[in-house]
Amino acid sequence: MKYIFILFFLFNYFSNILLCQTPITKVGYCLTNTFNYYDKEDAGLELMLQEQLKHTNLVRFPGGNISNYYHFQGGGYGFKKNEFPSSKYFLFKNLNSLNLISSKKEENYIYDFISFAKKYSLEVIYVANITTASVEEILKILELLSNNNIKVVAVELGNELYSEVYRNKISNVNEYIDLAKLFNNKIKYRFPNIKTGVVSAPLSTSSFFKNWNKILAKEDFYDGVIVHLYHKGEKHDYDMQADKYRSYSNELKKYLEKEMTEDLSRYNEIFKNNDLWITEWNLGVSKSFGNTILQSLFVSSFCNNIFISDFNIKYLIYHKLLSNEYTFSLINPKWKIEKDYYLNKSNYIKRSSYYFFDFLNIFLEILSKQDFDYIEKSSVLLDNNVFVFNYDLIRSSKDTIKTYSFIVNFSQNIYDVNYIINRNNVRFQSYGFFNAENFYSGHGVNGLINKKYKENQNLEYIDFNSNYDQKKIDFIQGISVYLGEILYY
Repeated sequence: MKYIFILFFLFNYFSNILLCQTPITKVGYCLTNTFNYYDKEDAGLELMLQEQLKHTNLVRFPGGNISNYYHFQGGGYGFKKNEFPSSKYFLFKNLNSLNLISSKKEENYIYDFISFAKKYSLEVIYVANITTASVEEILKILELLSNNNIKVVAVELGNELYSEVYRNKISNVNEYIDLAKLFNNKIKYRFPNIKTGVVSAPLSTSSFFKNWNKILAKEDFYDGVIVHLYHKGEKHDYDMQADKYRSYSNELKKYLEKEMTEDLSRYNEIFKNNDLWITEWNLGVSKSFGNTILQSLFVSSFCNNIFISDFNIKYLIYHKLLSNEYTFSLINPKWKIEKDYYLNKSNYIKRSSYYFFDFLNIFLEILSKQDFDYIEKSSVLLDNNVFVFNYDLIRSSKDTIKTYSFIVNFSQNIYDVNYIINRNNVRFQSYGFFNAENFYSGHGVNGLINKKYKENQNLEYIDFNSNYDQKKIDFIQGISVYLGEILYY
């Protein structure tokens, strides 16, 4: 697969086709920090969550690094401050900040989570604290979830425990393996249907990381390999705002077209085609590009790239669903400067990536109502600007009964839809689209708007154009994402 992509890159496009019995990888969300900011009484939030969790109903609890400090006893996340890392690490500041809210809660968040999981019919990946919690504590948590009919499909044996911040607890991969095996064996003895995943290290020139993955790959006690993928972009220092965002757009296209697949190929090679669990993915931390349509274009393309790939990717968990920052989350509590502008009654607001996952749930709803035997998946990059992801629903007779497409336009150019589809005797029926005039447009506060606010400049909120009308269209707008059906006649 890697060589196909490299070859096609020389011709400035890529394409791959995959025959598949199961529609797509299981998609869901990380719940890092969610319950510090969740208000079950907010009707607007309730509607957003119903939309987002209808089919992408797999969640990761308690979340990311907070999982390594979560305890069953105590209010909120049950943090114990004496377990926090040294104050020289950013994680210390983050945990302290979260604990200011969490410690005020009388009841542990696991009970909020149980109600949440029941309400939205969720499946769960539980991230076990294997460094400061006991095996018995983890088993009690899994027992509680089971007794409440919460389906735990998998347990992650820690989160990012290769990181320097955890070296006082786990100094090398052999210590991690010994600890992971202890928890793994006890969990599987009590809950034989639950799969377990181990923490892989990032692909890096670091000898520590390389050795971690090399030795871990020799083990066979686990069911999946946990991978976290964040695109950590280069610095884009330009005097002109448009140049900055255009440069980053080109960088993202290069990553999506080639580098992403190369990274997955390397993980596949190291871990000998084991199942990969991508339990965190997004842009890297970015005040400039978070909550912009560039992030939406990236998220739309990344997710579809995973769907059409031939890697053994079992889970794809977006980081994250609901929190208080705009760089990662699909949903935020409104910031102070937004409350006067967005006058709807809800105290919550959608962020830029929300719209793709909304379309994805629409797509999964459509698939659930179709009668087909397998899906033929293909993708192409046109003019180094437009990613097209096609899903042909095939019967055993080899007849194509339906074709659905995601179209992601990274350029400001308007395209004739016939050029995009490139099939004979067809029309394109849109199920919805969103677009913006500029790459820095977002939904509510982002880096540009926050900068203007701090500088006491006039605020101009630039939101997406979105349309959910089901209609035939002739043109694809610039800087846009479309979901639609190819109609044959």
